[in-house]
Amino acid sequence: MIFIKSFFDLIIERGVIGLAAGFLLANLISRVVGSLLGNIVYPALSFLIGPFWTYTMPVGKSNINFGDLITATIEVFVMGFVIYFILKMLSSEEK
Repeated sequence: MIFIKSFFDLIIERGVIGLAAGFLLANLISRVVGSLLGNIVYPALSFLIGPFWTYTMPVGKSNINFGDLITATIEVFVMGFVIYFILKMLSSEEK
């Protein structure tokens, strides 16, 4: 019983619940942004410039997949943009 009480005191004191909630929220935002990119943005871009996620450059017997790099770069920038605005919104609410 003492172990359980000290465990819950540690969780409350260290803010582990807030950290876990932040982790879950970030995961959900990542899924929503990934779906937005995969179902709306990438098809619109492929309509304009072609299916860029299939861009490859043959090097010997293997290929360098530039399309994967392009899609990962776009996803990182969009996620950074979304996280920036969420943090900006939360900091303006604290004031």
